Amino acid sequence: QGEIFEFEYGIHEKLRHVPDWDKKGDFRGAYCVVKLKNEGYQFNFVESGKINELKNQQLEKISNDYAKKFSPWNTSFEDMACKTAVRRLFKFLPLSVEIQRAIILDEDADRGEQYNSKVFVEESSTDFEKIDYESGINPDTGEINETKINDVVAQLKS
Repeated sequence: QGEIFEFEYGIHEKLRHVPDWDKKGDFRGAYCVVKLKNEGYQFNFVESGKINELKNQQLEKISNDYAKKFSPWNTSFEDMACKTAVRRLFKFLPLSVEIQRAIILDEDADRGEQYNSKVFVEESSTDFEKIDYESGINPDTGEINETKINDVVAQLKS
């Protein structure tokens, strides 16, 4: 709050942010900007009310009080707000297999789980590569079946 922040969605999107480093106003939201290969840009803004709503939804999913207390939503709120803006922009971007795997593990961490039962730690790997065998990802080739891609996109939209 108090900074110059203007944006406009549409055919000719615009984004202008002039930070005021000397003033610390109320949190109004978070945004993400991505430079695309074609030299274009894509951005997304998520207002503070939606971020707080998502925070509360995530904290409700955590049953362990200790994990809830030390959830990144409680220890690093600004980082989680930025992550929310980034994740919301994902649905408009091409995603690699590695990013999709990272999203699955990140969602587990947000729920206070180190790894969920879908993730297998390959014993022969020296760096304990995490492979999600139930996700529709072929662990040998990295290929993803089309149905799973649509499922991941649907999850990111929600």
